[in-house]
Amino acid sequence: MSEDTPLAKNNQRMEPDQLQTPDNGAGINADTQERLYLLRLMIERQQQQIENLQEVVSGLQLETLQYRFSELKEANSDNIALYIDLERRIVEQDREISSAYELQLLQRASELDTYGDQNRLFSPSRKLIDTYPVAHKADIKLDMEAVTYVEGHNPHLIAQVTRGFELRYSMLVTDYYEFEFSDAPDAVIDALNKKSDLENLPRYRKFVDEEWKLRAIAICESVIRQWKAFNTPSVDSSGFSIAAADRKMERVNDMIEILDNEIQGSSSDDSEFSDGSSIF
Repeated sequence: MSEDTPLAKNNQRMEPDQLQTPDNGAGINADTQERLYLLRLMIERQQQQIENLQEVVSGLQLETLQYRFSELKEANSDNIALYIDLERRIVEQDREISSAYELQLLQRASELDTYGDQNRLFSPSRKLIDTYPVAHKADIKLDMEAVTYVEGHNPHLIAQVTRGFELRYSMLVTDYYEFEFSDAPDAVIDALNKKSDLENLPRYRKFVDEEWKLRAIAICESVIRQWKAFNTPSVDSSGFSIAAADRKMERVNDMIEILDNEIQGSSSDDSEFSDGSSIF
């Protein structure tokens, strides 16, 4: 009788379902693959659901935005209409202002044209001159714009209008630019305008104290000379004092106020000149 080996005894103690066979490994692997497959299907379904939800949310957001836009548009329709109306009015006002400004330039140019008409200016018969429309106070900057306007729109009149400017302000047109009067302080512009008024307006030609008027003109001329010297490279100028020029012109304006009071008293019985209806 043969003895059982240890290996044979060990095999006898193992149950049949505990034996490791190739079929056992294959079964475990198939089960894992099936579970992985089911898990993959579940993930794909969830991804599809997420995509569907994203589309729904996107659609709802677009709908909400469109609805809000519609609400805002309706709420602002009155404001939009008001804006359009205001814009139209602004355009109309700009057009009116432009037309009024052009008319003003034409009026100033017409006065300069009269000043430049030497035959009328020194005509033995003053009838035509005295019936000319009311002369406006001097405004050298505006009159220079009128000269520029005539040069661009009525060049055949430019010579006479330029001559009128030079007679009105005792200054060449070229000097206006050479001495930079376009950028001059207010006191200098005031001096140019007041000097021109005192020399040319009829109210100061007939009724005022001549010596008083000449003193005011001399102060204006001193301000103008100082500005010219300041803008002349060849002249040794210590500078231009705006404060000093302002003080001088305050004095001139006080003197003119006295002259105006004198004129008012002297012309109360003179209907020809009391309303300033003559240019000279």
